[in-house]
Amino acid sequence: MVERVYEEISSGKIKLLNSHALIKAEAKDYIRERQIGLILKPLIERLATNFANEIAVQQRLLQLVAEQRQAPLKPGYMAGNLLNLMGQMRLDLRDCNFSRLTVRQAYLKDIALHRVNFTRADLAQSVFAEKLGSILSLAFSPDGKRLATGDTDNQIRIWNLVTGEQIATWQGHEDWVRSVVFSPDGQTLASGSEDKTIRLWNVATGQCNRILENHTSWVRSVAFSPNGQLLASGSSDHTICLWDVGQGECIRVLKQHLRGVRSVAFSPDGQTLASGSSDHTICLWSLETGKCWRTLKGHRGWVWSVVFSPSGQFLASGSEDQTVRLWQVETGELLKTLHGHTSWVRSVKFSPDGQLLASGSDDQTVKLWDVKNGQRLKTLQGYARGIRSVAFSPDGQTLASGSEDQTVRIWNMATEQCLIELSEHKSRVWSVAFSPDGRLLASGSEDCTIRLWHMGTGECLKIFSGHGDGVHSVAFSPDGQVLASGSSDRTVRLWQVMTGQCLAILSGHTDWVWSVTFSPDGNTLASGSSDLTVKLWDVRTYQCLNTLKGHTHWIRSVAFSPDGKTLVGPTRILIQLAIGQGQSPNS
Repeated sequence: MVERVYEEISSGKIKLLNSHALIKAEAKDYIRERQIGLILKPLIERLATNFANEIAVQQRLLQLVAEQRQAPLKPGYMAGNLLNLMGQMRLDLRDCNFSRLTVRQAYLKDIALHRVNFTRADLAQSVFAEKLGSILSLAFSPDGKRLATGDTDNQIRIWNLVTGEQIATWQGHEDWVRSVVFSPDGQTLASGSEDKTIRLWNVATGQCNRILENHTSWVRSVAFSPNGQLLASGSSDHTICLWDVGQGECIRVLKQHLRGVRSVAFSPDGQTLASGSSDHTICLWSLETGKCWRTLKGHRGWVWSVVFSPSGQFLASGSEDQTVRLWQVETGELLKTLHGHTSWVRSVKFSPDGQLLASGSDDQTVKLWDVKNGQRLKTLQGYARGIRSVAFSPDGQTLASGSEDQTVRIWNMATEQCLIELSEHKSRVWSVAFSPDGRLLASGSEDCTIRLWHMGTGECLKIFSGHGDGVHSVAFSPDGQVLASGSSDRTVRLWQVMTGQCLAILSGHTDWVWSVTFSPDGNTLASGSSDLTVKLWDVRTYQCLNTLKGHTHWIRSVAFSPDGKTLVGPTRILIQLAIGQGQSPNS
């Protein structure tokens, strides 16, 4: 098979490559790993032997993808196979075009897909990591207890910095969220998006209070004035809008830049607005007159970020030209040019005392600079992709950085240690269930954990750990005091909801447990498994009461009738129950 596929790749006469999946993305991990070892790796070795280098291999594979788009074959596995090959070789897929193709059995959980075009592609049998969104922006709340992030999933996430857990997810934007910022009093969050709108959110409730519309292109940056009464928004339409926050009205449009506005920032006294643009310039605007009173020139690339020092005397800017520049605001003099980054500088922020400057870059590092002498003090590393946003906590003790690798890291400034890496479940969420009173939500994930969420605040209250494999099903007991979970580790676990303690491990299934459900009286638990059986468990003694057989395929769902006398399996097998009388169930 390896030899035939190699010949098809070389000749372009495709048959087997399209008719057969080289690996099955949806197979169990150990099966997929054997497929990679037996098929993909020998094929990669064969290609390496007969092509000049990896670049030549990638060019050949992408050529086949392009030919497939121009003269489509019958829908099959070709695009998925080529993606799996390139992913296994760790080739750079940036800007690769798989649009309008059938992409079957592509295992993409561990592959960087930045700017890969899947427009109108059929991805139904491909497997992605749960989180696809890169972190584009972040902001601390004024009290330093919360962090807001905006991402390419079109979402805003709020994080508790004490526990490191996600508190809430706010949805409403229809495109990437490029900028988030808290109001000075911490009660409102503003977000700017590529959907051309700005949204104002109530931080306490998570409700969107207003949608501000006036821009004709992407909103790249939003900033509150120091008194919280004005909001500035910079857009790819070359303009800056000033908004009355209370009324939700655009009161002025500032025009001077020749290209898109990528960053806006108010001076501490609220009298001046700075804007950085793709036209390589920075404009300083008088908010009283609406006129640009100074233009700062010197960057040789797009200006991605601008920020005033706490004193208002200095302005820092980060640019596509890989430099950070420090400017004297009053005179417009360029004080220092900070060199050290090897790619675009996307974000710059002053520490609250104004003595440090942080810069985040596409070179996958955050650098800390001494403002007084321009010396580079530290370089924070560990990211797999570029840094899009940096922010100091209000006390200046910690720094947050958000990356295209889908993580947010919180750094201790004194030790340079990463204190927290913010994330949700590390893998797919298989099952969710509400508590009987609706106040709690449980979620089971392929990351082997169950998370318990407070529905009022969105806060993750507890993480139940213990399963040795993915959790496929969760269910609350009727009184809400016990949670049951079924897992690929072939066990069912019972948890005390209040404490998170594992009460019992119910063993007996010989394959994955797909479904668990309590009887209406809460005394019996049913579990359905890939071993083709349903087991009935006594919740009080943790003993298996009976094993029900008859199915010829995996049992993915089980349910009790409201009176508790009948159990329904996935192929309409009805099981009459007489457990209370000590009788065996009859099917």
